[in-house]
Formats: sequence, structure tokens, C-alpha cells
Amino acid sequence: MANILFLMHRIPFPLNKGEKIRAWNILNHLNKTHTIHLGTFVDDRNDYQHVSYMESLFQSSCIVKISYIGQRIRALGGLFKDAPLSFAAYQSQRMHRYVNTVIQEQELDLIFVFSGAMGQFVPVGNYDIPVFFDLNDVDSQKWLAYGRTSRFPMRQLYLREASYVGLAEIELAQRFGNAVLVSQDEADLFKAILGRGDAVQVHAVSNGVDCEKFCSKRIKADKHKTESIIFSGAMSYRPNIEGVTWFARHVWPLLLQKYPDLKFIIAGGGAGVHVKQLENIKGIEVLGYVKDMAETVDQADIVVAPLLTARGIQNKVLEGMAMSKPVVASPEALEGVICDIGADIVCADGAEDFAKSILKLIEDPKQARMIGERGRACVERHYSWESTFEKLDNICNGLMNKKEKGLLDNS
Repeated sequence: MANILFLMHRIPFPLNKGEKIRAWNILNHLNKTHTIHLGTFVDDRNDYQHVSYMESLFQSSCIVKISYIGQRIRALGGLFKDAPLSFAAYQSQRMHRYVNTVIQEQELDLIFVFSGAMGQFVPVGNYDIPVFFDLNDVDSQKWLAYGRTSRFPMRQLYLREASYVGLAEIELAQRFGNAVLVSQDEADLFKAILGRGDAVQVHAVSNGVDCEKFCSKRIKADKHKTESIIFSGAMSYRPNIEGVTWFARHVWPLLLQKYPDLKFIIAGGGAGVHVKQLENIKGIEVLGYVKDMAETVDQADIVVAPLLTARGIQNKVLEGMAMSKPVVASPEALEGVICDIGADIVCADGAEDFAKSILKLIEDPKQARMIGERGRACVERHYSWESTFEKLDNICNGLMNKKEKGLLDNS
């Protein structure tokens, strides 16, 4: 049994964001056989109710509540410190004190850093505690994409963030000696950024899917009568907002021309005014937060993932496949997904291609059903949490073995 300090920038419960799903499953797995000390933040008032539950699960914890306004003020402070704004947003003396106390008072075997922003809390110095650095995805590239598609002044701000986050990702990976990414594509990208000869060990550890929960056979709800399409995801997240807005404006009118009674469901918490306004378009319904996403997805006929900007592996894609639904996704949303495109999933690029692909599935139920079944089999084959945990444990054990042999250098 190991003694582990787990640091994450956002409380990993409830499971309403992709990063929370990844962190929660990893944390829950580690907590079964190891002692966990948790340091994390709560940046959503709706999540305050879960703080007591999270505190009850672990040996010790530090859960810092941060307000929307306070977080923005701290982020802007990064402009005067030559620091990434997304890192500065999580500055906390309380978190620094907690981490230092745990390091000093506990005989830690491992520090698990989830996301680049939490790397700032691991002190630089002569200590022999290995660090597992889970970047999840190359976040600097997301900011770069935002910059390329935005206008002044946000363009300059996003490009600045891309540069500073990129430098921080490299510095932290080199300090910790490793970096873990959510897909092989992301891992290869980060290796290219680091350059040849870099001593950093870069690993790919995929997300998994709870195939028992996301299983159409589990759900006995009455089937709907109206043909429907669904998009699922956190609707406070820019790429999701961008994707559903583009779909509603450019793809949806093409579909309504052929099927005027078709329904487009947008499911996921955090929907702001721009997303809610989409309900003014015929056939579009914005559900907001849903208690059971698997049940909601089960009521639809087709899952869409029309993302224009994406990093890592999209849980919405894997969950749709796990529900035996035919998934139509953009090339960006398919990055890192191991599947047979055209057989396990449908890739569409552009509004006309999206509309054509969806209409084809509506008009050929047998083909749609076959793609859904193959998608489910693909997820069972490649995206079980068990295989993820096996890779995770191997990396953790390797790092802790280095500690025992005195091979660590975290300075």
C-alpha cells in the first residue's frame, strides 16, 4: 500500500466533465489499495454540496473553494507575473501550505499531479518523492487553436496563453521526468514538442468507459417516437458551445428540409444564454444537466460530435459508441480514438457532409444499427477502465521503484 498525494485543479465529482470522469476513475482506483491525500479546488457553486462527501473518502484533504470573480482576478494577475493565466487562476496559499505539510509529515511514496496548473504546488527542492504528471492533453495547443480563430483582443490573450502554457508544460515534464497523455496522438505531439534527446518519459494512458452504466441493455425506458439526434457534454466549455452552435446554424437547417419533425437534443450542464437561445430554432431542445446521461443518450437515434476544436479523447464519442448508437463525428472529435472509421463510427467534415451522413443513417436503420453494434464492440475492446488501470499501475510502480533505488532527481 502506497501513500499518495493527489492534486487536481477541479473537484472530480460529480462526473459532468470529461476531465472529472478521468480523474474520478483514477482516484477511485488508487483509493482501493492506497492511502490518498487529496488537494483540489471547487470552482462551481453547484459542486459545493459534494465537498463533505469527498472529504469523507480520503485520509486527508484540502478542498479550496474559489469564486468565479476571484478566479478571474487571480488569472489577470498572471499578466504581471509572466505566468499562464490558467495557472494563476488557481493560486492558493492554503493549497501550498497543505502540500508542504503533507510532504513534511507523511512518508509519501508518490505525488499524482493531474493537469499542468497543479504542478505549481509541488515544491522545487531535494526530495525523493516521485511525481506522476498527468497532463491529460497538450493544453497549450487548445489555447493556440482558440487564438487562431478569435479576434482582437482575445486573439492576443489566447496566443499569449498558448506560449506560456507551452513553456510550463515542458518545464514541469522535464522537472518530473515524465508526462502522461490521454491518447497516443497527444503523446506523439508532446514528444515532438519536447524534441529528440529529451529524457522525459512520455506515456499514453487512455480514458475508459463504464460499459455497465453506458449500456442500452441496462435501460428499460420507453422508446421515443420522434427521430432524434443528441449532443452531450459540459455546455460551459467553449469547444462544446462552438460545436453545437455551428451544427445548429449550418447542419440543422439542411436536416429539417428533409425531416421537419426531427429533434436535436443538447444535454449537459452549464448552458449559458448563447446555448439556450438555440431553442428558438425549430426542433432544438436544451436539456441542461441530466441525472443519468446514459438514459438520455439511449432515447436518441444518433449521437453527433461536431467539434471544431478538440484535444485528447472525447468521452461523448466513446459513451455514444458504448450505448450502441451510431456516432457522427468531426475529424477533430475523432483524434486519438482507436476505431475503424466508416464501420465503427462515421466521420464527417463540413456541414453538407454532416447532413448527408446523418440522413443516410436515418434512411438506413439497418446500417445505423450495425455501426452502433460495432461501435459498442470497439469500446469494449479498446476502452475498458481495467486496461487503463493496468497501464496506470505499471507507470506508478515504475516511478516508486526508482525512489527505492535512489534514481530520482526532482530538482
